[in-house]
Amino acid sequence: MTIEKVLVADHLVEPHHHQFENIKTLSDDDINNINTASKHIASFNLSYSLFEICTENYFSIEEYYARLIRLRGFNLKVTHDIQVRWNTLILNYLSSFRSFVDHQESAFKKTKPSRQFG
Repeated sequence: MTIEKVLVADHLVEPHHHQFENIKTLSDDDINNINTASKHIASFNLSYSLFEICTENYFSIEEYYARLIRLRGFNLKVTHDIQVRWNTLILNYLSSFRSFVDHQESAFKKTKPSRQFG
């Protein structure tokens, strides 16, 4: 018994009723190409997610700074709380940026050299 791999279109013809249409029988090369493309997409998604985390952490720093410049009157507790929150935000940003850079470096090392980078 041979299992045939098929690319299928799914049409929602009415609520809760799908109609499937065979588009193409997939070869082993097609399956390998799909797997390779999926890996590239997953790698990009991970990289972009790490970049988004860096961006979110940076915006948190900006937002906190905007709140700080409007503050009037300080005491020892307020100063301590500011220092702890500020350091937390900076460490979050630096850690996320380091993770992003490490991932990019690792991904770059896995790529095949080309004249573009050589």
